[in-house]
Formats: sequence, C-alpha cells, structure tokens
Amino acid sequence: MTYPYETVTLRARDLFGKFGFADGDLVDEMLWDTDLEWGVRPSYKAPWSEYSLEHETLFAVIERFLLPALPVPVRWNRWNTNHNPARAHHEDDHLEDAVAAIEVTVRVADIVAIAREIAARKPTPEAT
Repeated sequence: MTYPYETVTLRARDLFGKFGFADGDLVDEMLWDTDLEWGVRPSYKAPWSEYSLEHETLFAVIERFLLPALPVPVRWNRWNTNHNPARAHHEDDHLEDAVAAIEVTVRVADIVAIAREIAARKPTPEAT
C-alpha cells in the first residue's frame, strides 16, 4: 500500500500545541506503509534514541523544512509523549502570532527518504 498523498503540509502553528502535527502522528502512516524497521516495527525505539522512528523523522522534517522557513527563530523542545512531541519552548509562546500562518509543503518521498537515513544510523559507542 502506498501513502494516498504526494505531499504533506507542515504548519508552524503546530509547534505551539499539544495536538499539533496531527497529534504527533503526521508521518506515522506513511512510514507504516514502507519497509522501514528498527528490527521489528517503526514505532519501536532505536538503540540510540529515546524516540520512535516516526518521531525522529518528524523532528528531522521540522528541522530541515519548517524551521528555515520561519521569519524568526523559534526554540523548541522534544517531548517523549503520545501527543505532539515537537513543541515551541514555553518562553517563545509570544512568537506564535508571528509564525502561525507559515506553512511548508514537503513531498512524502522526501520524508520517507529522511526516515530511511535515520533508520540506517548505527549506534555510536557513547549511545550503547
């Protein structure tokens, strides 16, 4: 099965909410429809990370595509949660109005390629 869309839209306002980025599941379905694995299933954590492949991929997509499109820098945190794991630092909440309208369209093929890069990482000696 292939993902039904060719692109996904990242919205800057999603950095400011608990349920942003489709409640943190924005890239999940497209990764489940690939052969990517940590060894069992994508939602399992990598040996070198406390996050799932889906969340690691979401973080990388935000860093590569969304953050560079913002007119002001927004600090953000990674949260280990079942909801949106990528949220603006609480001290930057005042920036929400300045970036809320920013949207970036990303090709699903690019997101899957990023996930493949992440899945291919080997644990570093300090991570083991």
